Amino acid sequence: MAASLDEDNGGNNRPPERQVELYWGTMNLVLGSLAGARPEWLHTIALPAWYPRYAGLQARETMPQTPEQRQALTRALRADILYLLNMVDQSSDAGLKSLPEVQALRRAKEELTCDDL
Repeated sequence: MAASLDEDNGGNNRPPERQVELYWGTMNLVLGSLAGARPEWLHTIALPAWYPRYAGLQARETMPQTPEQRQALTRALRADILYLLNMVDQSSDAGLKSLPEVQALRRAKEELTCDDL
């Protein structure tokens, strides 16, 4: 199972590879949870880039090799997290907002804010 940001206590001092893995793992957990709990809603808000990005691959298996590629992926993952939380916030479904995985993603967003988005 992928690690989530809640499982890491390293703050913003973690290596870039670990940061990418944690963002990627957290999004995978949330998307998996939403696919099971609210598949129709997820289908309506999912971005086309999510399918190849989160199609069951583990971050370590496809980790970008250069710092520039890791930075680009990290920016994309951050944007995905912010977009998904925005869509959750716009939803009138209170159950969606209370899913534990969504709450974990919300906590991850607080860390992202500290990372100079």
